Amino acid sequence: LTTFKINFEEVVLLKEDIENAKKFEKQGIHRPDSRHLAIAIRTKCNCIATFNKKDFEKTNYLIEVKEPTDFEFI
Repeated sequence: LTTFKINFEEVVLLKEDIENAKKFEKQGIHRPDSRHLAIAIRTKCNCIATFNKKDFEKTNYLIEVKEPTDFEFI
């Protein structure tokens, strides 16, 4: 396991996120995953943590996708 520093920040869903999410939905990304992806990209997140990595396979070239078990919490 690799140790990471994780920062949390509350963000607001913007109109541009919804528009970008619709583009991801056309690529086969389910809602609300498409919205999570749009927000993560806009806010320049380093990765998305999910137990459903397969749901992001079509867009993993845009952002790294990890499972929560990939993180070591200290």
